[in-house]
Parts: sequence; C-alpha cells; structure tokens
Amino acid sequence: MYASIMKETHIGFELALLRKGKINQADLAEKLQVDQSSVSRLEGDPKPSVEDTKRYLTAFNEDLAAKELGEYLASEWPHLGKPAFRHPYRHEIWLAESAIAKLHNFIADSASPIELVQQGKQYEAGLREASAYLADLKHNFAFVGNISVGKTTALCFVTNLLIEEGKNLKQRVALDTGAGWTTQSEVRVCALDSGLEESGRFGIVVYPHPQEEVFRLASDICASLLAIRDGKESESRVAEEVEKVLRSMAELPRRTSKGPDGGLDDPLLDLAKSYETVEKLTAEFQSRMKLAERTRTGLWFDAPGTQEGLVWLREEFRKINNGRNPKVSLAKRIDVFVPMPLIMDCLYDLTCIDTKGADETAIRPDLQVYLNDERTVTVLCSHFAPDATMIDVLNHLTATGKSGAISERIIFMVLARQDEALSMNSEDDTPIEKVEEA
Repeated sequence: MYASIMKETHIGFELALLRKGKINQADLAEKLQVDQSSVSRLEGDPKPSVEDTKRYLTAFNEDLAAKELGEYLASEWPHLGKPAFRHPYRHEIWLAESAIAKLHNFIADSASPIELVQQGKQYEAGLREASAYLADLKHNFAFVGNISVGKTTALCFVTNLLIEEGKNLKQRVALDTGAGWTTQSEVRVCALDSGLEESGRFGIVVYPHPQEEVFRLASDICASLLAIRDGKESESRVAEEVEKVLRSMAELPRRTSKGPDGGLDDPLLDLAKSYETVEKLTAEFQSRMKLAERTRTGLWFDAPGTQEGLVWLREEFRKINNGRNPKVSLAKRIDVFVPMPLIMDCLYDLTCIDTKGADETAIRPDLQVYLNDERTVTVLCSHFAPDATMIDVLNHLTATGKSGAISERIIFMVLARQDEALSMNSEDDTPIEKVEEA
C-alpha cells in the first residue's frame, strides 16, 4: 500500500485519511446530508467526481490538510505531469513546473534576446532531467562480496525475509544460504505493488540460460571430467555453484562416500568410464537433464499469511537454486516477489539484489553495472577485516575517476563471525575475550 500511494493518488483514500481522527462516517454523512453508504463509496473510489470531492472537502473548510489536498487536486501540471499527492518530492517538482512555465513565457516573448532564449531552453532541459530523476522512485540495493561472506543472509535480515519457526540460521532465512558457492545466479527481490488491499501473493520468476549455453556448460564439465580422469586437469572449468545445479538437473550429484575412506562418490565420473569421447559423454549428460521439459519460468502462491508465504518461498526457491525443480532450467537470473515493502515506511520503490559471489575479483561487468548506476547503493560485504577484494573495488573506482561514488553510493557492511572477532589484536596486546570488546 505504501508504495502504491507514492505512485498514484487514490483520492478516496486521501479523503478517508483526512476524516479519520476528526469525525466518523455517520456524522460526516449527516453534515453533508447524504447516506453513510455514499461517504463509504466515495472513500473507496480512487477517482471520484470533482463535484463529490469538492462537496466532501467543504466539511473541512478550516483544515489546513484539506486545503492542501484541494489545491493539489485543482492544480495543473502541463509540463511535467502531476505526481502523486504523497510523492516525497512533489513540492520540489512543483517548483520545477513553475519555473518551466516562466521560461516558456520568456522564450515565447519576441522581445527576449535570442542568446538568452537559447540559455533558457538549456535551463528547461536541465529542469526536466532533474525532475524526471526525482519523480522516479525506483532504486536498488546491490549486495556485493566474496563467496561465503554472507550476502544472502544479510539481505534476508535487512528485508525481514525471516521465518519465525526456523531453528537455525539456514532454516530462518527465506532464500538459500550455505558455506559458499550456493547462489547460482543473480537474485533480485522486489515488493509487489498490491494497491490498497493487503495481498499474500508471493512469486518467483526465472530468466533461464539459452539451451545452447546450458549445452556448452555441460560439454565443459564433461571435457574437464575426462581430463581429470586422465590426469590432465585438476579441477572443473565451470563455476562450482553452476556445476552443482547441472549435476542435480541430470540427477548425477556428488555424494559423501559411505566407504571407510570417506571422500565423494561421483556418478558422473563413473558414467565417464563407459564413454570414450567428450561428445558421447556430453550427449548422455544432456539427455538426462531433460531440458525439453524444463520450460516453466514462473511460480506463484497466494499465501494465507506472510509466514506461510515465506516458508513456501524458502522451499521453492531452494529447489530452483539447486536444480531440483524438474520443470525449471538453469537460471541466469531469479526475481523474487513478496507482498510487503522490503523496508518498512521507505519512500522508495526498492529492489534488493544478491549478486554472484566474487571469487577472484569484483571488477566484473555484472558488478560494475551497479557500481556505476546512480540509482544503486552498493553494499560491499566483508569479513571482520575488510577483504582485499572489496579494497580493490574502492581502488578501481578511484583510479577510474569515480571516487565520488564511494562517498555517495557505497556502504561497507562488516559481517563478523565470532572466531574472527576474538582473533583480533587489542591495542595494548592483551587477549580479547569478548565479541563485544572486539
């Protein structure tokens, strides 16, 4: 509801807010000489008639809030378009609207010097650009950090995507967390614009990799596996989190061995013993993934309550993120939708982004997009002592002339574990015994 009234004025809702705390519907109806049902219908109408609205406002003639609402409804915005009544920058945009109107009069005046007319047009373009920026309330929080630093957990706590019945951290957060190489793709969490009525609709939308890309990744895994078998390579060419998903899709996951020597049982490596060439092993691997059946891209759930919706989200998201939903392919991006604001009473339409972990460097194109975006606050997630990877990000921004972004749009979030805190050195070289002290 909060986001909705920032985007569009629900006149009936504003009238109801004006009345509440001052007079009840029945008394107002008597004052206006109408039925109470008429008042109720008016307050539920997003766009009642001008006559009915004016009549309603006459009951609050001495009220400053009523005067402001009436003036807003009567105002015209021919140049920039009228923002919502509760838009946080409505007054600033009105100043720009008024200034543009004056500039138009100046430009249209034949007595205005031509060189000043051109300058006036430049001023108008600048005002329009600034107003468009203020009018758009969409902004992002992008969590960036090394693998296993805790980005997903931090995002869930910041946005309150927490399950009350969870007995441990992994069960409490609504997204998928682990000790590293867990998030297979970029994840965006958005609030559904459910209007003035509370909605329990949760959703997951998957943007899959093209089949050709999935086939290429499968081929790379098989080529690496045969090379490892023959002692020519020591590790896979495909990112660990992606390989885990593809193996799960093909029902060939590695499992802890039950034998006395421990280790891992690898059914794909066992399968490789039956195929001499990469092409044949890849064909078998691909056939087991059944990509032709993996065409579903959206899952939705009308939850009876928030907690039930978060439990559904946890179960379904983890199936997709781990390749265990037989109808969903390898995700390039996953969008999660929840029916409540990500941050309560926030003026902005926020999207929170969980980026793929920075393994060796955070100077990657997919992360640079957020660092360069003036509408994104980048949250650099670090261990107790700032990671070298995150320091490299700051150095890169400084070296490329974007140091302003550091003070304006970058936050350091330190995600400390107890053992990290207790291993810190004190200034007087005495042992640190409490996490709070560290």
